Amino acid sequence: MERKRFQAFYSKNAGFQPEIAVVVKRNGRYETMSGRLMLRAFSLSERSQIRIMLDFVEVAALARQIKAILKQERKKTTPIIHTTEKNGEKSKATITLDRFQPGKLAVVFQRDNSQINVVLSDREAIAFVDLLQNVVFPFIVEEKVEKIEEEGEGEVKTEVEDPFPEVEEIEEELPW
Repeated sequence: MERKRFQAFYSKNAGFQPEIAVVVKRNGRYETMSGRLMLRAFSLSERSQIRIMLDFVEVAALARQIKAILKQERKKTTPIIHTTEKNGEKSKATITLDRFQPGKLAVVFQRDNSQINVVLSDREAIAFVDLLQNVVFPFIVEEKVEKIEEEGEGEVKTEVEDPFPEVEEIEEELPW
């Protein structure tokens, strides 16, 4: 599998790393995972991990939720829920953001009975939003458009409206 891995974000005993899976081998053949971001959360103490795949709409929602918390419009966000089915069993994974103290943001990854919390400072959260909107989002939208063009699914609209306001707007409103 070909992956584009980005900077990992760490707290004391946990972290998460964004990845874009470009090509995946399934059932002996290669398939593209176009238009998806995989967030891999890991716990260093328990040696466990949770993987969550997000499409471009969910990536935009995650970036907006982080911005809302940074602007102090919200203290906790609605979870982004991702359901998968493997061998007939459904599994639900969620990402929730929580401002538990000034200057600190918890990114909570949950799957079934396991949970991994990664604490980010406001500066790390801004860096993550910047990564999402300037690197990840344009890449997955481009991959999605290429996939649609290859499959010939109707009329292709290549102009995508930017769902993100500028990061500078957030930085100006932060107290530090």
